[in-house]
Amino acid sequence: MKKEEMVTSLVRQSFKAAPVTRALFESVYQRAGEAAGGFCSTGLIILTGCGDSYCAALAMQPAFEQLTGCRTVATRCINVSRHMTPDRFRSPEGPALVVGISCSGNVSRVTEAMMRAKELGADTLAVTFNPESPVGSAAGLSVSPQFPHEIAKLEGPGSLSYNSSLMGLLAFALKLGVAKGRVSLEEEKAVIDGLYQYLDAAQAAADAFDDRAFQLAQSWKDMDSFDFIGDHSDYATAFMGSAKVLEATGGRTTYDDSEDWCHINYFLHQPQRIVRVVIANSDTASFGRLLETCRTIDAIGSPMLVVTDADPSLFPKSAEVVSMPKPRNFWLAPVMQHLIYDKVIGYIAGICGTAGFRRDGDPENPFLNDFVKDQHRIRESEIRIVK
Repeated sequence: MKKEEMVTSLVRQSFKAAPVTRALFESVYQRAGEAAGGFCSTGLIILTGCGDSYCAALAMQPAFEQLTGCRTVATRCINVSRHMTPDRFRSPEGPALVVGISCSGNVSRVTEAMMRAKELGADTLAVTFNPESPVGSAAGLSVSPQFPHEIAKLEGPGSLSYNSSLMGLLAFALKLGVAKGRVSLEEEKAVIDGLYQYLDAAQAAADAFDDRAFQLAQSWKDMDSFDFIGDHSDYATAFMGSAKVLEATGGRTTYDDSEDWCHINYFLHQPQRIVRVVIANSDTASFGRLLETCRTIDAIGSPMLVVTDADPSLFPKSAEVVSMPKPRNFWLAPVMQHLIYDKVIGYIAGICGTAGFRRDGDPENPFLNDFVKDQHRIRESEIRIVK
């Protein structure tokens, strides 16, 4: 079995992450500054999206809190579009700013969230590739990261579209912090320099892991499921991992935080057939709980992959520990740490011959092909404004 013949879109994109992510940030930074100037009085920010876009909201919530000083909520789009009460779209400082995230800009629920938020008096901003899309058009303003021309069209399941959302959000948060006077020009430069340094260092670490990722993929290709665990902003990385398993392989997967894992997922049947993937960074306030979780995983006999910036000796010897560099700001870790499991999952898809987004068809689920082709229930879902 030759590794180069098993490369899928997830693996291919993992090798381009650092330069593409930097280009994405640079493509949107000026526009983010223009947009941020109108929100200096904002006191409440609501980040929302579906799927990977919701993961991006979770990942960047701490950055918004630190850089802008605003109370920031990351919540599922269905909450914003259907369930949040009207009073939650305001704060003592005035209207909330609702940020809708959608790479394509064609997702009905995000469009609906922008329309409802505006109807209820909130300010709205879209983070999307296409400002002329339904989401972009429904929002008051938009920031639009753009891929470098040579990879403008991404094929199959991947993670660089996720990074585009992260960069759009980070650029806006940083520029809003500057506009509010919370971030000095020196600190602004330091954050950007720290981002670029982290991108390069993390890319080198991920590339060095590639051969081992292929070996693990061969060992784990027949496992029953993958179970991802992470806390705070690293919960977004865990959530993303579970999403990539589904998109790339159609396999069974779960995700949770460390505390609920010890309450719930601990009981899953046949733990030796479940790969546990733990995101455990040393700056996480619950790092000690994550170490306890890893010791429990070791005790019940599950294969374990740990992605961390901590000393590998802190983890059980049974764990496959991948060391990643520590970013200047802890909330940058989600930008690159997903590359580790991207490679493993991507190689499993290649080895098993699974078509991305299940385009291989499924006789037991004949609706699947239509779902992939026409995006039923995602892009064609009825839009209804709840007041």
